[in-house]
Amino acid sequence: MRRIGILAAFALVLAAVPAGATGIGIGVFGGASIPVANDLSEQGSLYGVRVPVHFSPGLSTEVFYAQSSLGDVTEDFGGGVTATRDGGNMKSLGANLVFGMGAPALSFHTILGIGSYKLERESSEDIKKTGYTFGLGLGIEPPGLMGLAFDVRGEFVMIPTGETSQKFSNVTAGVSYKFFSTP
Repeated sequence: MRRIGILAAFALVLAAVPAGATGIGIGVFGGASIPVANDLSEQGSLYGVRVPVHFSPGLSTEVFYAQSSLGDVTEDFGGGVTATRDGGNMKSLGANLVFGMGAPALSFHTILGIGSYKLERESSEDIKKTGYTFGLGLGIEPPGLMGLAFDVRGEFVMIPTGETSQKFSNVTAGVSYKFFSTP
């Protein structure tokens, strides 16, 4: 599955130029992943890489890889007995559709995404499922910094796991560089 995702990412980038892409870039991001309605993990760190392909000022796609290290949970069983449970790690590979509005120097965007998520915890079976992302962001392209852009995002991730789901709120800040651009 991982190989297929990586090949799909490269195919998207290679197909972008003939499809009329106006720009291709690469970016990194980091931030926090906060479990929602979930007592299995605490807040942890999140980082990753994105490959945005811009088709117009208001539409782009991006392939992403993200990894988070979730915080451990300490439970109190009463009588002075406590136990610490591994918060786990999450890895994801997917694609986002980004709808933007505003000027290039300052834009607001909506993010819709899908990806393959893998949750790993000690003493627990790994969860490998498809997950969905919805988010809002703010992008800044300072004049004079050719191709460099910054963004801040808030995203909600839901990974259905049968009768329930794992949910996370992600807050990230990132920087990207557009290495191919048409006028």
